[in-house]
Amino acid sequence: MITIVVGSTNPVKIKAVRRAFEQYFKTVKVSGKETESDVSCQPKSSAESFTGALNRAKSALLLQNADFGVGIEGGIEQHKFGVFTCGWVVIVDRKDTVGVGTSARMLVPEKIWLEIKKKKTELGAVLERITGEKNIKRKGGMFGLFTKNKVTREDAYFQGVVFALAKFINTQYYQDDLKLIGQTSQV
Repeated sequence: MITIVVGSTNPVKIKAVRRAFEQYFKTVKVSGKETESDVSCQPKSSAESFTGALNRAKSALLLQNADFGVGIEGGIEQHKFGVFTCGWVVIVDRKDTVGVGTSARMLVPEKIWLEIKKKKTELGAVLERITGEKNIKRKGGMFGLFTKNKVTREDAYFQGVVFALAKFINTQYYQDDLKLIGQTSQV
């Protein structure tokens, strides 16, 4: 049995991790533990979101004797063609191997982005205010809301976890870069 600890108690993240690992491993046990990202409540760059996910994954692995720790950190990032949201996923194992992936990206409406900046709040809080729906980030999230649940937050995170798992299921292609990110020149 493969054991996985997710650095969050958010059911969306736990379900996404379970779905992804079940694609590759016969028997999995997935649990969630609350961890700190040590980044802002609303990361505003890929680097900050990645760092938050890495911190969560490493902390999760230390909390339990598991095979893998998984961190997922949602963030937003401004580009010259708009502001996008996505989730960064980091998977670590006991050998300090790190897999990295992201979810799909979705354009954040300008008025939502402006409110996030003005009020220094997070995307989930703004979405809750404009929709009246509580705990939206523990449900379909912005992905679900704006796609009429054709693609939910869980679906998007599932893809990110699968992408991060690629390094573990195709080691022959990653044999030269299996060390923990931060110990290499990749970042």
